[in-house]
Amino acid sequence: MRNTFTKSTIITATLLSTLGFGLLATAAPMVGTGGYNIELKKLGMMKMLDDNGDHMVTQAEFNGYYGHVFDELDANGNGTLDVNEWTGTKGANEISLGTGGYSRELRKTELMDMVDSNADHIISKAEFTKFHQSVFATMDKNSDKQINPQEWLSRQVGS
Repeated sequence: MRNTFTKSTIITATLLSTLGFGLLATAAPMVGTGGYNIELKKLGMMKMLDDNGDHMVTQAEFNGYYGHVFDELDANGNGTLDVNEWTGTKGANEISLGTGGYSRELRKTELMDMVDSNADHIISKAEFTKFHQSVFATMDKNSDKQINPQEWLSRQVGS
């Protein structure tokens, strides 16, 4: 009896773990840190990116917004961001183009490391743009080059 119980337990555990790995493999990839995704997906951020107020964020609006964000972070105007520009100074690390929570999450070094595709500890505008294009593509569930409120407010980027 004990041997039968052990075999059935092993078979059940194997099937459940296989199912779990299958579900993970089919899920869309997560772009950014968990905190970044949570703060980005708030309605206040959508309103900041929705330049024309039509309750949709087009790819052009998204790209324009992140171009301005990069320029704001680039304190010395040299076209790249080092860790000091990325994180800001204590007490002055919120960007004017984002909510407080989003600014804090954006400026974490963990996110900088994700954006830094060549791992040189310097973020070029091209790296910054490419990362945020990935975010847009992940959020644009129906690939129509705009993000509607349902797509924006989905649980998290990548879900």
